[in-house]
Amino acid sequence: MITKQEIIERYPEATPDAAEKLAEIANKHGATFEQIEAASKALARVAVTVKKIAEGMLKIARGIEETIRTQATKKELHLMLHAKKRRTRKKYANRIARRAAALINKRRRE
Repeated sequence: MITKQEIIERYPEATPDAAEKLAEIANKHGATFEQIEAASKALARVAVTVKKIAEGMLKIARGIEETIRTQATKKELHLMLHAKKRRTRKKYANRIARRAAALINKRRRE
């Protein structure tokens, strides 16, 4: 049985509330410190992988944004973002998106 004090001794950065919750969950499921550490290492690997995926998606999004900004005129961008009517915003967003998609497809073929 794992106690709150054992967790605080082993992990000094743990808050008393977190240590109590961890001890409660570990005892409920019959977990050992080795199992807790293995789970924490697995979660750390998952977090690193998710971070890499998010960074990749952000890089793609920035590339798309840059493509859109280079393909749109100032007027089109302004109307896409600030027009009063939704259909006007949609019209200019679609216009810019089609132009950007054509450019991306053209680059793919090359």
